[in-house]
Amino acid sequence: MGGMDLRTTNRLLLLATAVLFSTGGAAIKAASFTGWQVASFRSAIAAVALVALLPAARKAWSWRVLLVGCAYAATLILFVLSTKLTTAANAIFLQSAAPLYVLLLSPWLLREPIRRRDLGFALAVASGLALFFAGRETAVATAPDPLRGNLLAALSGVAWALTLMGLRWLGKGQGSAAVATVVAGNVIAALAALPLALPVASVEWKGLAVLLYLGLVQIGLAYFCLTRAIPHVPAFEASALLLLEPALNPVWTWLVHGERPSAWALSGGALILGATLFHTWRLSRAGPDRPAPEVAPAVDLARYAGKWHEIARLPNRFQRRCDGAATATYALRPDGRITVVNECRRRDGRLAKVAGTARVAVRGGPNSKLKVSFFRPFWGDYWILDLDPGYGWALVGEPRRKYLWILSRTPHMDEALALDILARAKDRGYDLADLLWTGRERS
Repeated sequence: MGGMDLRTTNRLLLLATAVLFSTGGAAIKAASFTGWQVASFRSAIAAVALVALLPAARKAWSWRVLLVGCAYAATLILFVLSTKLTTAANAIFLQSAAPLYVLLLSPWLLREPIRRRDLGFALAVASGLALFFAGRETAVATAPDPLRGNLLAALSGVAWALTLMGLRWLGKGQGSAAVATVVAGNVIAALAALPLALPVASVEWKGLAVLLYLGLVQIGLAYFCLTRAIPHVPAFEASALLLLEPALNPVWTWLVHGERPSAWALSGGALILGATLFHTWRLSRAGPDRPAPEVAPAVDLARYAGKWHEIARLPNRFQRRCDGAATATYALRPDGRITVVNECRRRDGRLAKVAGTARVAVRGGPNSKLKVSFFRPFWGDYWILDLDPGYGWALVGEPRRKYLWILSRTPHMDEALALDILARAKDRGYDLADLLWTGRERS
């Protein structure tokens, strides 16, 4: 059968998306308009193109879409302004640090905890950011104010992070809402920048052609390719292909304008992109997402409070020094949160104790899904998977099935009951091959 297979077509569409996006820096610098004029007119043209090319752009509009659209509008405007003032490499690399801001802001805006595996990534990206401000850059014709441009580029990264979190807030799988947000962002950017874009002193055909290219092709056609391909390409592969954008952006600017980024900027950009690629690869190794384990339908947290004895657990790093069983004591506070005190006896005989705080994971959500923190701002999942109607035992875990505890109100547990609880854990997809029986002997 002739022709190109769908798998190859989708990957070529993603490559085309990255290449088109990457031409933004060179084109913005080539436009014979001010930064505010480019930001306003480019977005106005792009909004019309997106509505024409993408039927989904005409659907799913809501006040939430408009709110997230404001963050995207800020991203668009700040990126254009920064590209006019600093090198294209600095503008795109500093914006590419957005995952760092997502990581830092998620505990407060999305109630998603910072995990230990994220810390190395955060440190690498922060180090890359610091390199942009380590050396003193000389102003040139294509980058007349590098310091101010770098600051605006960093702010565009924050705005892009808010956009990404906003899209997550709108809901996974709502592709029409995401496309509507892109259109809304361009409309808002066009209107917000317009007062500072007027009056237009003169219009050259070259500048007008560049504006049309930026709106119709660099944004409009790029998003058309992206929406066609992204549902059919694995997440890590898509992320890796799209990283071609920040890698090529300085290349086009060098070819068109002869602009050369500093060694500090190239080092910082390489560190940011390399850390992002490696972090994305690590996350992809977990494989496709499995449905989260079922939890207890409802929990009376006042009854759940009190002292619990650990009967069994899966091995974990934070209890590696415990010799035998541990206890957990919970106390419900007037503000609805829970004071947590965990204790265990170490191998040297000393009593180890750690205190923390727990809260319901999602407001209005099931109170069997909790978040617990022993060191702010880091929060971990604490899900009550199953619970004795009389609150005599509990099965506790978390969505990734990495941790598991069997808890009892007494240090002893009947063997038949323990085996029944194990069966419940297996039904929820847990691998119990490494389970440790840490309580006193089962009665």
